[in-house]
Amino acid sequence: MKKEVLILVFLVLLLVCGGCKKAREEPTAVTGITPGGAVTGTKGITMRFAKNLPPNRIYDTQPLDIVIELNNKGAYDIAGPADCMLHLSGYDETILPGIDKDQDCGFLEGVSVYNPDGGSTTKEFRTDTIYLPEGVDVYEPTFMLTACYRYRTVANPIVCVDPNYYQITPQQRACAVRDVTLTRGQGAPVSVDRVDVDMMRGKVRFKIYVSNKGGVEIKPEKKGIFRRKKIAPRKLGVVLSPDVAVSSCPIDLEYEDYNIIRYNVEMTGSYPIECEPQIDGEYKLRLIDNKGVIYCVFPVSGNEAYQTPLKITLDYVYMDAISKKVEILRTP
Repeated sequence: MKKEVLILVFLVLLLVCGGCKKAREEPTAVTGITPGGAVTGTKGITMRFAKNLPPNRIYDTQPLDIVIELNNKGAYDIAGPADCMLHLSGYDETILPGIDKDQDCGFLEGVSVYNPDGGSTTKEFRTDTIYLPEGVDVYEPTFMLTACYRYRTVANPIVCVDPNYYQITPQQRACAVRDVTLTRGQGAPVSVDRVDVDMMRGKVRFKIYVSNKGGVEIKPEKKGIFRRKKIAPRKLGVVLSPDVAVSSCPIDLEYEDYNIIRYNVEMTGSYPIECEPQIDGEYKLRLIDNKGVIYCVFPVSGNEAYQTPLKITLDYVYMDAISKKVEILRTP
């Protein structure tokens, strides 16, 4: 009897520990608001097909109605056609004519203390006519809905700057120079993950790590006696240059348009001496494997250590997509 009780207690502990681990992982992807009003998370515009719109199967005598639910889960406002466009593809326009396949997202307010859920809207793609060619009884297009939207990431990590960092003095310092890790995202699909601080004589160098985290889902736990259903995480969205017109994607894009971010780094009361990398003389960074590093050097003066915010701004266009297969049958 004691053995059975011990086994039962062991099983309960495994389940509880598994749940605890998942709870620690989830905040990285979930949108939230800190007590100070800053938006966290790694989402921007989210999309999904409305329930049964389109249905999995329809007949050629029925209208085709595709409804997309849009939600801005990030911190940046979408203002209109110049900021966000939708493009529907994956179907033969001679079979499904008359669909307005390019539409703007409209105004989508970002997440804030006044609107914790972010702005939302729906968009409809519809045709009342379906022409199945002679001899074709079944047509199965996979509808691909692509969103291209202009977005911004703003991070404000607090760093310690010590002009006398390498001087040996008995003076008590107000703060300690250390690297800063940012684990919760900034309410945008591209995030600032870490800032390394390196003091030099009369200067401070910041090494800023950024990455594309949009579209990432938390993998379910596989540990424990009871294996959970395997769910593959959705692929990352794509970062595009901020110079790209949202109306030109996903079709009219060149290699040079991909994985480019424009950045700006400011420290209160000081301007950077230099920042790298640069592209064509501009503060731009190309991501490699969805990651990149920015180096900025600032002048420092004075005799005392102090804390100050480092404002990091990233501008880019983001492209993401969802798809659904529909079976269209010829009416008997």
